[in-house]
Amino acid sequence: RLSLKSFVAKTPGGHLRGSGELRWEPLLGATIESELSGFDPGYFFPDFPGALSGKLDASGERDAQGHWKGGARLAGLRGSLRKRLVQGQARVQFAADSANGELSLRIGNSHVEAGGRYGEQLDLHAQFSPLDLADLWPGASGRLQGRMAVRGARIAPAYEADLRGEGLRWGQFAARQLSARGRLPASGRNGDLQLSAKDLSLSGETFDSAALTMTGSVAAFHATGDLASELGRLDFEATAAGQGQ
Repeated sequence: RLSLKSFVAKTPGGHLRGSGELRWEPLLGATIESELSGFDPGYFFPDFPGALSGKLDASGERDAQGHWKGGARLAGLRGSLRKRLVQGQARVQFAADSANGELSLRIGNSHVEAGGRYGEQLDLHAQFSPLDLADLWPGASGRLQGRMAVRGARIAPAYEADLRGEGLRWGQFAARQLSARGRLPASGRNGDLQLSAKDLSLSGETFDSAALTMTGSVAAFHATGDLASELGRLDFEATAAGQGQ
């Protein structure tokens, strides 16, 4: 067992201070407890200058089958990042092929709530009230407003969305307007999920508009859509049915 009674990472105007432990018997594992006080992540990641304070704890252990389990918690996050005020908290727990967690973040003009469970059953959700992409990523722009969720069996979950976007730009993706509304259940016939975009750009390809409507369910759906550009318009239709349908 190796115990680290104290460590410190200093940045101009702040620091990260904590303690930790590494053990290899009876099982390989590690634990860390730390506090941030005016810590500047830009010292290590130049695109993300700031001054952050809060408490960060994490632990993990590998079982006899070689699977890792553990968790992490970020509490009382506050300060600034890229000249934007920050406030939030987060936690995550994981074991083998399952995990659960929660995130609450306010940064600049953005407010994001997300969380849920991942495993054989999914219950994942996110709420943007709104999400200004420029608050999170340098060079990005535009705003997302609304919610989205994925629930049900991992092999065939249900999808829900009520999401709107305007003036979006991130890397090689851009859209003047973006919309995702409706629900597509895992089974049944009453699903109706509608996706659309205007002035869409993907990896250098530009389109005046794009639309897709899916009805039915993930197991058996009917899809119609269109794609329009200066070269013309493409309409398409597809049907997929599960076994026994």
